[in-house]
Amino acid sequence: MMVLMVKELFTHFRFSYLQLPCSTITGDLIFEPFWETIFRLERIGFKVLATTFDGASVNRKMVKLHDSGTLVLYKALNIYAKEERYIYSFGSSTFYQNY
Repeated sequence: MMVLMVKELFTHFRFSYLQLPCSTITGDLIFEPFWETIFRLERIGFKVLATTFDGASVNRKMVKLHDSGTLVLYKALNIYAKEERYIYSFGSSTFYQNY
């Protein structure tokens, strides 16, 4: 099960935005739902500043699709923000260890 969870930084507000039941999935298949979620959240007034991932290989592959030519990708331009703003990526130690 892949879940995209929304959590506000300074309140206890949080909710599960998207749940995709799956037995197998690849990074390229979660790329579009990831950015669709960013688009919809920005459109209703949320400012998406960061994402977190566990060490699953599918997550690493999805992040690599944002290739910026750097050794480790830690930010991507938020193309849906009204102003120029980046989304920063945070992962578990295994996320970066196997990058």
